[in-house]
Amino acid sequence: MADIPDVTVDTFESEVLKADRPALVYYYATWCKPCQEMGDDLSAVADEVAERLKVVQVNTDKQGDIVKRQQIRTIPSFQLIHSGKSVTVIQGKQSRLELMGKLSAFVADSPTEAGDSAAEADDSPAESPESS
Repeated sequence: MADIPDVTVDTFESEVLKADRPALVYYYATWCKPCQEMGDDLSAVADEVAERLKVVQVNTDKQGDIVKRQQIRTIPSFQLIHSGKSVTVIQGKQSRLELMGKLSAFVADSPTEAGDSAAEADDSPAESPESS
């Protein structure tokens, strides 16, 4: 199982925004039951995508500045960041299969194809409970 490192306001830029590959950022809180339930699935996803995505996590209670700057409004949430820019945000509890399905375009064989798909995916706004 993958050990997913926590990033802080001091390491977010170097570990995520300037990473050598796209980064999948998992936003969680220790008190969040859906976040707790995702542990094994998240580790399995991190293992599967390790060669193509850097997977890190942000404790939303301790890193409020990151949460505000990245405009995260729901936990658990996943944010894919490539070349310093947010590509997509996936909100809510996800099974391993659900998360891998949503990330499939970004973990394609060709990094160029993943980047092209990422740019297209960014055009649509993320859904929020308020817009329903």
